[in-house]
Amino acid sequence: MGIKKLPSLKDYWSLQEEVRDAFISKVITRDRFYWLLSNLHFADHTLHPRKGEPNYNKLNKLGLLLSTLSRTFKDYYSPEEFQAVDESDLPEKDLGGRVVRDLTSDLKDKNYRVFF
Repeated sequence: MGIKKLPSLKDYWSLQEEVRDAFISKVITRDRFYWLLSNLHFADHTLHPRKGEPNYNKLNKLGLLLSTLSRTFKDYYSPEEFQAVDESDLPEKDLGGRVVRDLTSDLKDKNYRVFF
């Protein structure tokens, strides 16, 4: 979860100071996080191909959410003339890299320069 990787999710709320993530444990309780994790769903998993089947994609369940966010961001965000994104921070297969590339793809047609 996030930048700090721990062996188990419950370790983020551990009583041991060396293991616990102080920021996460202050922001949300363990029980509330687990409730959100089990109840927050963005898609019906029965409609998507399973692992090992053709057209399987790890991000299938987030596809509708990502496309909606992408459309909304494009509708409401008008960037300044110069925007810079460091491509070294966005690996090709990374979700963040794909999202940034999708969001900036039509800017090139509108006389905006996108620097990577």
